[in-house]
Amino acid sequence: MLWNQEVHTDREVTANRPDIIIKNKKEKTCTLVDVAIPADRNVVQKEAQKKLKYKSLCIEIQRMWNLKCTIIPIIIGATGIVTDVASYMVKAAKGLQVLYPKMIHAMCLAHALHRVAEEVREYYSDVDKLIVNGKKIFVKAPL
Repeated sequence: MLWNQEVHTDREVTANRPDIIIKNKKEKTCTLVDVAIPADRNVVQKEAQKKLKYKSLCIEIQRMWNLKCTIIPIIIGATGIVTDVASYMVKAAKGLQVLYPKMIHAMCLAHALHRVAEEVREYYSDVDKLIVNGKKIFVKAPL
């Protein structure tokens, strides 16, 4: 795992420094993770921008390192909105803002962390096995 590390490629790639690079030689995969905290109205656009921004780097990594490359943008809006249904959340918040002008969105940290953990579990089977085994221990633990 590397963070804030520039990837040197044979061809010129302008976006070559994602926040985190996870290289799994055993499974022949490379995951580029980039995190952003935009304004709530820009959450969906920022996710698309991040995927497009690192597409060239992903192609070069696949070509040079012979690894399957995946881009995971982790986007959390400034007030905690996440991208699973971000467009609906933004619409709902705007509608409620008319009725409650002093309303603020309290960020749900548990939901944001859960989304990040689910993404990691999906791509890394060893991490998933570790979490499953950890859950088994806690289920059997005495109160």
